[in-house]
Amino acid sequence: MIGKILNYLGIVVLIFIIFFIVFNGRKYYFLNQNNVKITGTISKIFCERHQGFEYKFQVNNKLFSENGNSHGVEHPCEALKIGDQVDVFYYPDDPSINIVNEDPHEGFEGGLFSMLLMSFIFSGAILFFTRLRRDKAD
Repeated sequence: MIGKILNYLGIVVLIFIIFFIVFNGRKYYFLNQNNVKITGTISKIFCERHQGFEYKFQVNNKLFSENGNSHGVEHPCEALKIGDQVDVFYYPDDPSINIVNEDPHEGFEGGLFSMLLMSFIFSGAILFFTRLRRDKAD
C-alpha cells in the first residue's frame, strides 16, 4: 500500500515539474525572488490573437521587446493604443525574464496552486486509466 502511495506521489511530482517548466514556472519563480518595475510602451496590437500586444522597455541602454496579453491590463484589448504605457516587471540579472501588468508574487502563488492541482488531477487520471486497462486485461 505504501509503495502505491509513493508511486502516486512520484507521478504527481513528475507532472508538477513538467507543468512548472511548460507553464512559465521558471519565469514566475525568478520574478518572485527579485524584480524591478519599469514602464514599457505598447508597440503593436493583435487583439485577434489571444488579446495580445507587443511591448518594449529599456534596461541599461538595451531595448527588450516581448509579447503580452490584455488579461492583466485594465482595459480590453480593443481599447489599447500603440504608445500606451504598461507596467513591466523584470528580473534584474536577466531582463528577458519579464511580465507585463501582473504582480509577480500573485502570479507565482496562483501558478503554483494551479500547477499542483493539475498535477493531482492528471496523476489521478493516469492511475485510473492504468487500473482500468489492467482490470480489462484480467
